[in-house]
Amino acid sequence: MTELVLAIVGVTGTLTAGILGSLLHRQTQERVERLQHHRRRTDQKAAALAQFAQGIIEYRRSQLVVWYQVVDESNKGNVINADTAPSSVEMRRARSESWASYYSVRLLWGEHEIISSAAALLNKCSGLQRATHEEQLGTESDVIIGDLNAMTDRGRQLLA
Repeated sequence: MTELVLAIVGVTGTLTAGILGSLLHRQTQERVERLQHHRRRTDQKAAALAQFAQGIIEYRRSQLVVWYQVVDESNKGNVINADTAPSSVEMRRARSESWASYYSVRLLWGEHEIISSAAALLNKCSGLQRATHEEQLGTESDVIIGDLNAMTDRGRQLLA
């Protein structure tokens, strides 16, 4: 009889240890998968924000080039606008790439602050063509850089 009790206790103990070990392993695996998902998501968000920042810088640069081309042609007596300037194709490409990267930010970032900052930056870049003189253009261009710095700094804080 003692042997039977010892056998039952041994089998029960082994079975309990197996079940507990399996549960702990499953919990650990789920925790690792959640952490990996969070890291992938963070990396995607950082990449989207970096791509957007690069796009804004390029869009801003192309807007400046077109603005100067329009002014130079106007000074020569020729009438052109941003759509007919020699670099207008490059500007439209930069604009479309910036909008595409904006939608990546919008898709990945849930924070309204980041999304609204990105939209405002796009609108400010588009508004550079309305500058009436070089000083205004420089000031508005510098504001874009400042706002972009603030947005990326905030993004980095939110990712940390």
